[in-house]
Amino acid sequence: RDRSVSRGLGDVYKRQLTGSVLALIIVFFMVFYTDSHKMLVYGENLDETAVTVDGEALSLEDIAFYVAYEETMIEKQAEIYSLSDADAYWKQYVGGENVKEAGKQAVLDMAVHDEIFYCMAKEEGLELSPEENAALVSKEGDFWADLTEEQKERLGVTEQKISDTMFRLALAEKYQTVLTERNSFDEEDHTYESYGVSGSNYKKILEDHTYSVNEKVWDKIDFGNVIVER
Repeated sequence: RDRSVSRGLGDVYKRQLTGSVLALIIVFFMVFYTDSHKMLVYGENLDETAVTVDGEALSLEDIAFYVAYEETMIEKQAEIYSLSDADAYWKQYVGGENVKEAGKQAVLDMAVHDEIFYCMAKEEGLELSPEENAALVSKEGDFWADLTEEQKERLGVTEQKISDTMFRLALAEKYQTVLTERNSFDEEDHTYESYGVSGSNYKKILEDHTYSVNEKVWDKIDFGNVIVER
């Protein structure tokens, strides 16, 4: 009878141990699942790589301007669409694309385009004229001034960083103009737009370059809720 009792207690202990192990496994996977799906706070993860272009890593800080620009542009459109329910605009589909997801992709597309064109401009020794620099300084000031203090805090970057990014963008745009003028004699379509993000000539140039998105980071960026609360 003592042996029977011992075996019975042993079975109880085994069941308890098995139950405890299973409980720990469940807790582990719940924590892992929650952590893997938790969105990143943009301003607290600025050093994380968002996209790599031709081997050059662009961090969240490097593309912060594009995030802020695209969010504010969509928000302005949303307010025109519906003053009472701007959130509905962010959720709707236009041309088969969700506005929020399309905006998030546009951020990457612009950042990649401008990085490629900026580097090509530098290789050719292209520079901004004094007049172009003056116009740029004015644009930089206007953009920064249009952001609220809360938005600046949520974005997490300095005014100087925004200025640096806008300078690279300006040089990229100038190179886009140079390409347009350089090839305007060609029978093919070489408009300024054709060298833009969605342009046919830009897509040909893109074939000679490489870029990769850091999905582990970018997927956790809640676009539409970085500086705009949606």
